[in-house]
Amino acid sequence: AVSINVTVVSPTSAGFITVYPCGVTRPLASNVNYVAGQVVPNGVIAAIGSNGKVCFYSSQSTDIIVDVAGWFTGESFSGATPKRLVDSRDGTGTAVAKLTNATPLAVQITNLSVTTSGGSSTSIPSNISAAALNVTVVNPESAGFITAYPCDVARPNASNVNYVTGQTVANGVVAPVSSSGQVCLYSSVPTDIIVDLAGWYGGSSFTGATPSRLVDTRDGTGGLARALSNTDELSVPIRGISLTVSGSAQAVPAGATAAALNVTVVSPEAPGFVTVYPCGVSRPLASNLNYVAGDVVANNVIAPIGDNGNVCVYSSSTTNIIVDVAGYFSGTSSNGFVGSTPKRLVDTRDGTGPSPR
Repeated sequence: AVSINVTVVSPTSAGFITVYPCGVTRPLASNVNYVAGQVVPNGVIAAIGSNGKVCFYSSQSTDIIVDVAGWFTGESFSGATPKRLVDSRDGTGTAVAKLTNATPLAVQITNLSVTTSGGSSTSIPSNISAAALNVTVVNPESAGFITAYPCDVARPNASNVNYVTGQTVANGVVAPVSSSGQVCLYSSVPTDIIVDLAGWYGGSSFTGATPSRLVDTRDGTGGLARALSNTDELSVPIRGISLTVSGSAQAVPAGATAAALNVTVVSPEAPGFVTVYPCGVSRPLASNLNYVAGDVVANNVIAPIGDNGNVCVYSSSTTNIIVDVAGYFSGTSSNGFVGSTPKRLVDTRDGTGPSPR
């Protein structure tokens, strides 16, 4: 599988993007939801087809940008043909009712029957560390947020999806599972919710932690107590920081290759974008979040770590920013996550990459 960021630019009308392994039937799942004229990104863990390719489908005509941040090798990640686990609009995996703040939704991940990216059937094992999900909010009653976390810990101060009234917005989530193999989803206000599964992390390649807040420029968490400007390069330490793993404090080791982050921009002053990349290299031509003035928008980022142990965050316009961490990746080039300086693979606006077929 690969870690990619998919950005939709100026679609002709409302619709969605589905990312799936080439060579299988396009599944009932979505990765990016959009409205006419929007610029909206989403982080995607994409299973690769038997021909070495990933396929993209758009329900409406739109330009698309694809940036890659790394790939998984060996048994570090098991990719599946995306599968819908929850849709509160029709009762899939839950009641036909909006998710409220009264009771989190517990989603069982382990022991589910899924179709692998190669087309065979398998059951998700009980010893996984986390799941790769896409969580979509549909028609919330007011502005709020979703938090995804292991069901056997207290709900943390972190967010995965941020939304406003009536919006349809999706975000990729690297979701650590509980000891019983469940992920809990909390919504601060009533909303319909969709959960699609893209795969799971096994062995020691990913260490899931109780999500925690590393940066919040609104209150100075992480050291910066003002909005991030385009003259700043925010360096966020990853290696050596303490996370809560299975109830105990654990330092991120020197061998960690990447971090599972959720990055949120809050009230930017003008339209722009955020790029997350390993500190110590030149800032690449790539983006992780795209926003307009006054927006609150989040995105899942698998962020390769620089040689100094830090991840760098750049914003093209002045904005407050929040960074939450859900765990870290390690392993070797033959069995683990291989992080790279983000690279643009596709941009249909200028002809970068393959043509649609």
